[in-house]
Amino acid sequence: MCGILCIVSCSDGRIDCSAVPTRSDEPQCCDDVPGEAPTAAAFQASLLRRGPDAVDSTTVVCGDVAVELHASLLQLRGTDTCVALKRLDGCFLCYNGEVFDGVAVRDEENDGDALCASLVSSRTLVPGVLSRLRGPWSLVFLDSGNGVLWFGRDIFGRRRFAHNQPVRLLVF
Repeated sequence: MCGILCIVSCSDGRIDCSAVPTRSDEPQCCDDVPGEAPTAAAFQASLLRRGPDAVDSTTVVCGDVAVELHASLLQLRGTDTCVALKRLDGCFLCYNGEVFDGVAVRDEENDGDALCASLVSSRTLVPGVLSRLRGPWSLVFLDSGNGVLWFGRDIFGRRRFAHNQPVRLLVF
């Protein structure tokens, strides 16, 4: 089991989530959620329990938007020790899941590495890559060069995924 966290903040304090699709049974994106903004430090202990093999964090600034990415990894596939947060050509992937089909994964390869390479090589076709992906998954994929952030989960929701916008942040 892996753990992923993404916190998006804007220098002017305003995040517009109107384009974020939601389901009625998931937390909704809104401006007036009471409480304090969560911090990465508040989630670190939980992430460590979800993946003891590797832990990684980074903050990427795209214009006036800062994207904090945090990931932990429990490695179940591949022979080489992998990093929790994938970085390739200005793109970042936090991934929790297993690839059964839809992306070619060699026996000795980590499925997160294969998925990251596929997403980076298909930057303009990310929805197509994700729609072919089979297996339980949730992910955050940031293409910092193009200023695009993708996040989602498999169609059956086998990997828990929630998002919220407390106190002018987008957290998922």
